[in-house]
Amino acid sequence: MRRNSLPGAIAFTPPRKIMTTLSVLGILGAVVFLVGLVASPHRIWGGYLVAFNYLTGLGIAGGVFLAVLSMSGAAWATALRRIPEAMTATVPVAGLLGLVLLFGLHSLYEWSHESVVAGDPVLQGKSAYLNVPGFSLRLLLFFAVWILLLRLMVRRSQAQDRPGVVADPKRDAAFSAVFMVVFCITFSLASFDWLMSLEPHWFSTIFALYRLAGIGLAGMAVVIIFVVTLRRGPLRRIVTESHLQDLGRITMSLSVFWAYIWYCQYMLIWYTNIPEETTYYLLRGETPWNVLSRTSLVLNWLLPFLVLLPRAACRSETVLLRVAVVLLVGHALDLFLQVAPPLMGDTPAFGLWELGPLVAAVAVFFLVTLKALGTASLVPERDPRLEQSLTYHS
Repeated sequence: MRRNSLPGAIAFTPPRKIMTTLSVLGILGAVVFLVGLVASPHRIWGGYLVAFNYLTGLGIAGGVFLAVLSMSGAAWATALRRIPEAMTATVPVAGLLGLVLLFGLHSLYEWSHESVVAGDPVLQGKSAYLNVPGFSLRLLLFFAVWILLLRLMVRRSQAQDRPGVVADPKRDAAFSAVFMVVFCITFSLASFDWLMSLEPHWFSTIFALYRLAGIGLAGMAVVIIFVVTLRRGPLRRIVTESHLQDLGRITMSLSVFWAYIWYCQYMLIWYTNIPEETTYYLLRGETPWNVLSRTSLVLNWLLPFLVLLPRAACRSETVLLRVAVVLLVGHALDLFLQVAPPLMGDTPAFGLWELGPLVAAVAVFFLVTLKALGTASLVPERDPRLEQSLTYHS
């Protein structure tokens, strides 16, 4: 494709029916949450925590994808960049949900009760970090930093669409590197606060890396869903099978990486056999939770790995779309396994109180992302690397 055949601005208007459906689902999920606060506060806050982490992870994954593309100089994905940019628009919404989470701390975290801390030497030793004011302040700080950096990143990218603005890949890569350093530190601390501290006597030095692998895998699933859907519409002459193949390759690689980190964490804890560490897997492996733990491995690793091994599968819209849906379900189950066992004990339970907040989070994510996609051209029309992306073959 020659320079004079490059596409101009491609406008996108979200389908009204889809937006209405997502809005209704979001409202229904919010109603379930409000009812659950009265009917079953213990379970509804667990479901809310899963939904909050789900929404936050998908939004941040868009920024991570953008940063990695910029630092690696991956020109092949230039035509797809507007999708992860739109995903980052959900992070401010997640920040608002984080404020609501602060009202449920006493229902979720045992370290938030002064009487419990007073009788537990381990919690007393961690009380300088694990306390309600510190948790609240860090949550606000995390989202303030993420929102600021992500908006600057997206603003720099979309500014290229204006006449007279010249792209500077080196500066973009430098900014992305700064973002990744700050993100890795803050996301690690957020993972400790929001999830690992549900079991404050347990710890893992690679838990944050495990979480990062999970949001990366789920984020790629979302990108695939949007790419395949838009390829059947306004991007039908933009996205090629080569783009699909690379998305499939990356997804398969991330599924292997997720499984590798899962195994490393499990193997090290099993080998050292320290009681403070083994409790995490005893609860999830020697009780009825074991079935769900095995199912998570199948959904997040075994199934996508085997399905995406053939080259033809990575170039198939249908196969990629189905794998992406499976991965999103698998990510929800993975988060459920991190949150629910310490709150429910040996007996798993899944019902309206867990499903309602999660459905609302998914609906809000796609609703906000679709709206954000309509605010700019679907392709960065003035990016000097666009031609290379449009003519990319693998």
